[in-house]
Amino acid sequence: MYIAAHPDDENTRLLSWLANERHYRTAYLSLTRGDGGQNLIGNEQSEELGLIRTQELIAARNTDGAEQFFTRAFDFGFSKNPEETFRIWDKEKILSDVVLVIRKFKPDVIIARFPTTGEGGHGHHTASAILAGEAFEAAADEKRFPESAKLYGTWKTKSLYWNNFRKWRDPKADVSSALKLDIGSYLPLLGESIGEISAKSRSQHKSQGFGVALQRGEILEYFDHLAGEKAQTEPFENLKQGWKNKAISDSIDSIIQQFKIENPASSIPALTRLYQAFQKLSPLENSDHHVQLLQDIILQCAGFYGEFKANKFAVNPGEAVPVSFSCINRSNQEIKLLSTRAILPNSTLVECNKVLTNNEVYTRNDTLKLPAQLAISNPYWLNSPHAEGLFTVNELSQIGKPESEAPIQIETEWQIGTIHFLKRFPLNYLWVDPVKGELTRRVEVLPAITATVNEDVFILNQSDHRTVEITIETSANSANIDVTLDLPAYFHSSPSKISVQLGNGAPRKQIIKFDLSANPSRETKQDAVFTIGVMMMEGTNKKELMHISRIDYDHIPIQTWIKPAAFKAVYVNLNRVGENIVYIPGADDKVGDCLKQAGYTVNTIASGDVTTEKLKNVDAVIIGIRAFNTNENMSSLMPILLAYVQQGGTLIEQYNTKNWISDVSVQPGPFPFEVSRERVTDENAPMKRLITDHPIFNTPNQITDQDFTGWIQERGLYFPEKWDSHYTALLECNDPGEKPLQGALIVTEYGKGKFIYTGLSFFRELPAGVPGAYRLFANMIAWGKNDGN
Repeated sequence: MYIAAHPDDENTRLLSWLANERHYRTAYLSLTRGDGGQNLIGNEQSEELGLIRTQELIAARNTDGAEQFFTRAFDFGFSKNPEETFRIWDKEKILSDVVLVIRKFKPDVIIARFPTTGEGGHGHHTASAILAGEAFEAAADEKRFPESAKLYGTWKTKSLYWNNFRKWRDPKADVSSALKLDIGSYLPLLGESIGEISAKSRSQHKSQGFGVALQRGEILEYFDHLAGEKAQTEPFENLKQGWKNKAISDSIDSIIQQFKIENPASSIPALTRLYQAFQKLSPLENSDHHVQLLQDIILQCAGFYGEFKANKFAVNPGEAVPVSFSCINRSNQEIKLLSTRAILPNSTLVECNKVLTNNEVYTRNDTLKLPAQLAISNPYWLNSPHAEGLFTVNELSQIGKPESEAPIQIETEWQIGTIHFLKRFPLNYLWVDPVKGELTRRVEVLPAITATVNEDVFILNQSDHRTVEITIETSANSANIDVTLDLPAYFHSSPSKISVQLGNGAPRKQIIKFDLSANPSRETKQDAVFTIGVMMMEGTNKKELMHISRIDYDHIPIQTWIKPAAFKAVYVNLNRVGENIVYIPGADDKVGDCLKQAGYTVNTIASGDVTTEKLKNVDAVIIGIRAFNTNENMSSLMPILLAYVQQGGTLIEQYNTKNWISDVSVQPGPFPFEVSRERVTDENAPMKRLITDHPIFNTPNQITDQDFTGWIQERGLYFPEKWDSHYTALLECNDPGEKPLQGALIVTEYGKGKFIYTGLSFFRELPAGVPGAYRLFANMIAWGKNDGN
């Protein structure tokens, strides 16, 4: 078992070698789902980004042959040390999860990706190494975490190693004390080398831009012994492969020797005898994993295929759903389908007793009555609100699983020769795309009525009005509901309630509109952030409507997250000077949409479409995060933008990265500055205004210490570390115990205009509705409009 902190931390070369060259059962335990990172393929953040990265990890494991596990740890963003990490994660609870997964998987060797000394550079990384070491000991102790011991038993892992990466970082590093292993094998049966397989696996991490070239030839890995048995040449030399039971071992050897690639079904009689022998072994000698593997091998040798499908991809609790189960035996081996049963309460066993003849498709059609209380589909770790650093998972048996099981499944019973076994199939929906061909997705169980709000956040002051558009939709034949907003005293809506008739002659999808404003009877100047739910009335009772959030990318299955339909309403005293903005998107960015909700007129223009003419009468041009890392047009666009600034415009650039996968290839400002990897991760770090009378701190909003409260995840990242003397640094901040950094906000005048570069995390703060972040951003926009000051 390989243990690290995030999706992409795993060594796919080593996982590929262990699974495909040595044929060990291999797993990667990622403590988090990568929720706190950035997104190179879209604007999903936080939990939605975690859904993407979860599926990318599963795709990577499907490529390299290893298995995937997770803990409940929520990736809250970059952390500089394990002390901070454990304060947020709750160390004991995450340790209990690591122990549970070890007891469940029962590894002979555990390999930590990172050392405990901090060389991994991220607090999560170091924390993962500390947890690996403590869990190595705790998993064998029946007094530690007895709940998982009762479920899976205790487990004593033989050895713990660190996969030493010093040579990779520094070719001159001394690794003479480490065990060395060449894993660059070529696998003739697969026609690929380990480097080729592992590169394809790593390239599944598309949201992080981790596509890599195929590697061929020698690959050296180094290992430092940490605990347990110590090997002399390589960490796996003490592992004994094969079966202690000689009869079982001899049977397997015979099956392999007599296997006929042109007629795999000829091995089925021997495989069924082996299956019977497996059934007689004790739990210490056998496992459900081995039994399942053998079942799959038998069916594969028969060329078997089965599918359980519906005629639509979404169903509702209580609905009667037409379904069909189809299967085919593509061999001369007799296979008999004995029965089927849906895995639902009060489901009836259906006797089939159908013998599948060679290449004949058998299909059974039925109508499945779904229980009225059937749970809706959701990722199990998102079923309940979570703490800052820990997902809420109420069932111990769910912890560790990479994803939820299919919400509707059919259990089938089979007879092959003299053996009987059960196999489950998920209920899927199949369709044909004219370009991509046949596609499959799981059938989802959804609420009958759902709501979608047109924006995530609305920004209002005492005089503002915002139109809240809500799409109400039903998949039922008809529905009549009253919709209202769960408003705090700060706000008022007109109307207060809207009656909606759906279906039965009316459209099943309708858009309704509420006019949202500050409550005229409540005068206040105090900022406030509220989450406002969309409710439907059932008599005199309010019930929250649910929203369906879908993530659809070609490289992963469609992901669905069902959560309460709600939006953030922010009451903020916000003054604006300058209204017309051109926004040039970068990556992973909702800032332009947030500024629209703050009352600005925002014209989003792709970088390749920006012209001098389109910048006329524009009060400010804003560039999204990482635009210079991801957009090759920026080099040709900069002369146009700088000419705009020279003529009196204001240009605001948000942060760009500098790391091993991306760099700033063109000078992003009118004068030189160097982007670094410096950041401030403490979102509550004190912010010192270096020039208190600068217009950005005073006009049109007075910026005080209060404006830096309520920030989330971090202050900022990738601050400039060196800049030309033309620039002025306006802010100073630092993480506890570290040197002050002044690169969060640097500004300069250029010609008649203004240039601003900021590493502050506005891309997180504005969608979170942080009032002070809106006021500071408004002042940056206004700087060039303040009579030349």
